[in-house]
Amino acid sequence: MTNPFEPRPVHTQQRLDTGLGVRRDRADQLATVLRITHQISRIRTLELLLETFAHELHTALGYSSVDVLLLEGDTLVSQGSTLATSGRAVARRAVIGTSPAALACKHGCLIFSTDFSGEAKTTTYPDAQLPCVVAPLVANGRTIGALELRSTSAHRWGSADLEALMALAKQSAIIIENTRRHTIESEQLYAALQARADQLALVDEISRTISASLDQHDALQAIVTQVPRAVPCERLSLAAYDAERRVLTIRALWVAGQSTSIDVGSDVQLDETEAQHAVASGHLYYVSDLNSSEAAYSRRLVRDEHLGSVVHVPITSGDVCLGVLSLARTYANAFDANDLALLNSLAPHLATAFKNASLYAQAQQAYAELAMAQEHTLQAERLRAIGELASGVAHDFNNLLSIILGHMEVMKTADPVVAERSRRAVIQAANDGAQTVRRIQNFVRAQPEQHSTPVSLHELADDVIHLTMPRWHSDMMNKGITIEVQRDLRPVPTVLGNSAELREVVTNLVLNAVDAMPQGGKLFVATGMDTTHAWIDIGDTGHGIPAEVQARIFEPFYTTKANRGTGLGLAVSRSIAKRHQGDLVVESTPWVGSRFRLLLPIASAHAASAADTVVVAPIAASATAPLRILLVEDDQAVRETLVQLLRLDAHQVDSVADGQAALAQFHPNTYDLVCSDLGLPNMTGWDVLREVRAIDPAIATMLMSGWGAQLDPQEARERHADVVVPKPIDIDLLNAALARVPRRSR
Repeated sequence: MTNPFEPRPVHTQQRLDTGLGVRRDRADQLATVLRITHQISRIRTLELLLETFAHELHTALGYSSVDVLLLEGDTLVSQGSTLATSGRAVARRAVIGTSPAALACKHGCLIFSTDFSGEAKTTTYPDAQLPCVVAPLVANGRTIGALELRSTSAHRWGSADLEALMALAKQSAIIIENTRRHTIESEQLYAALQARADQLALVDEISRTISASLDQHDALQAIVTQVPRAVPCERLSLAAYDAERRVLTIRALWVAGQSTSIDVGSDVQLDETEAQHAVASGHLYYVSDLNSSEAAYSRRLVRDEHLGSVVHVPITSGDVCLGVLSLARTYANAFDANDLALLNSLAPHLATAFKNASLYAQAQQAYAELAMAQEHTLQAERLRAIGELASGVAHDFNNLLSIILGHMEVMKTADPVVAERSRRAVIQAANDGAQTVRRIQNFVRAQPEQHSTPVSLHELADDVIHLTMPRWHSDMMNKGITIEVQRDLRPVPTVLGNSAELREVVTNLVLNAVDAMPQGGKLFVATGMDTTHAWIDIGDTGHGIPAEVQARIFEPFYTTKANRGTGLGLAVSRSIAKRHQGDLVVESTPWVGSRFRLLLPIASAHAASAADTVVVAPIAASATAPLRILLVEDDQAVRETLVQLLRLDAHQVDSVADGQAALAQFHPNTYDLVCSDLGLPNMTGWDVLREVRAIDPAIATMLMSGWGAQLDPQEARERHADVVVPKPIDIDLLNAALARVPRRSR
C-alpha cells in the first residue's frame, strides 16, 4: 500500500499556487459532491439510485470506473457500476477477504491500492489493474458496503480528491441505507397489500360460490368444499347447533384423502369439545395442540383421527349461534395468523349462506306443510260437497226405488189393469231417475244453452286481454319476466253465439298460454276467416305440447297441471265450440310453442247448419228383420238386461265383457251391428269400434254411454260410431236406432 500524500520539496510560490489550486479543486469537488448527493436523494428506487450514483461519479469526476458494492452477509455485491473501457455496467460478487473493498469494510477507513496481486486473481473486468481508492459506506455506525473508484491518472488521488470522496461516501451511505430501507418497506407493504387483495378476492369468490344455492344440502356442501381452498386442512366439518340440547349435529363433512370415523348426522355434546368456547364467545377458537387438550371429543380426534390442531369458527346471526365450522390438521401449530384472519373474514359470509339455506329449508317445509294442509282442506271440501250431492241424489233415488219396488210387488197381482198401471209407473220412475242423472251431468259438463246474438271477434279478443291481463301481468313483473302481447286482428264478419260462453273459451285459452310461459315469452292473438268460418287464434312461445298429450287434452278430467287443474277447461271449451257448430283445434311443437284456434261459423252460414244437431246419427237403411248383434258391456247385470231386451225382438245377440274378448269374437260378415259401452277395462268403446271397423269396414256400430247426451255427433261419426245411445237406455230410442241398421246378407 503506497501513501499518496508523501511530501515532496517545492518552492514558496509554487506552494502558494498549489495551495490556491487545491482550495479551488476542493471547492469544486465539494460542490460536485453536494450536487450528486442532492440528485440521488430524490430517487426512491434503490436500483435506480445506485446506477445513477455510479454514472454521476464516472461522468462528473472523471474516474475510469466506479463500483458501488453492498454487503449481503459476508459477500460484497456490485449494485451499480460504470466502466470507461466497456461503456457498460458490470456486476460482480466478492467474498470478504483481502481485496481493497473488503479491507475498507473491515477497517472502516479509506484504502488506496496499487497492488493487484490479490484482486487480479479473482477479477476479470478490464479496469481491475488500475490504481483504486475505496471508501467504506457507513450509515448509523454500521458498514453497509464500499465505494470503489479507479483512475488511470495517479495525480487524481490528491488530498482534495480524498476529502471529497470521504464526504461523498458519508452522505451517500445514509441516502443509500434510507432508500434501501424504504425499498424494502415498500416491497413488504406491496406484498402485504397484494396478499390482502388476493385474500379478499378469494374470500369474495368463495362467498359467491357458497351463496349460489339456496338448497340446504347444496349450500352446506359448497361451504365444506370451498373453505379448504382458502385455508388448507385435512378435515373440515360443519355442524348445526341446538342451544336447547347443547348439541352439535354434523351436517356436512370434507376429508382430504383419508378415512374418518365421523358420520354426517352424528351428534357431539358441546361440553365435550373446545367448540364450546367459540359458541360462548362468538369468536374463533384455536387449539394449537390437541395433545394437550382435556376435552373428551378432542382426545377422540387425536386417538381416532390422528389430528394435531383444530380451529373452531362460530357461525352466528346477531347473538345467536347457528353452528360451528371446524378445520383440523394432522400436526400441532398448523394454522398461522394469516389463516385465522382469513377465517375471520369468511365467517360473516358463512353465516349468511348458512342462515339463508336454513331459512329456505324452513320455508320449503312450511310451504309443503301448507300445501298438504290446503290439499287436506280441499279434499275435505270435495268430500263434503260430494257427500251433500250424494245425499241429495240418494234421497231422490231412494224415493224412485221405493216407487219401482212397490209397483213391482203390485204387478204380481192377477188384475191386468192394475198391473199395467204399475208398469207405467215403474217406467215413469225410471225416466225420472234418468232425468236426474242428466241434470247432474249438465251441471258438471257445461252451462245451459242460452240465446245467440251477433258477436265481434275483435271485441271479444280485446275484452279478454283487457280482463285477464291484471291477473297475470303483475305476477310476471314481480318474477322479473315479461310476456309481450302481439295482436294481428284482421277484419272478420260477426258470428252468432253466446258471448259469455265464447268469452269463457278465449279466457281459458289465454290463461293456458300464460301458464305455458313461466320464463316469459310472446302471447299471440289473431283473427282470420275463410268462406264459411271466422276464427280467433291464441298462441304462445312456451314449452309446447307433446303429441301424445295433444291426443288427450280435450278429454274430460285429463290434466297435466296436477292439483292446479280439473281437466275440464279445454273439454268444456271444445264442447262450447261444438255447441256453436264450430270447433277448437290445436297445433303445437315441443319447445317452440302452441296455437289454439277457435273456429266459428259466419253468421250467414250459421243459420243454415243450425238444425244439424242430433244425438243419434242417421244410418241410411230401414228394415224390421232381426239383427245379428255383438254386445260389449263390462257390467254383468246391464249386459244380461240388454241381452234379454234385444232378444224380445228376436235379435241374435252374442255378449262379451271387454274389448279383447270382442275382437277375438268378431269376424268379417258375422254380425250386422257391434254395440259397445264407452267405459270398458283396458280398451275404451272408441278403441273397440275403431278395431272392428278396421277388420270389417261395412259393419254398423253403436256406442252406449252415460255421457251420451253430451257427446258431439260429428266427433262420434269421425270416431267410427254410427249411433250414440245415452244411458239409461230408452227402449223406444234404442228400437228406433236398431230399425235403421242395415241387414246384411246371410
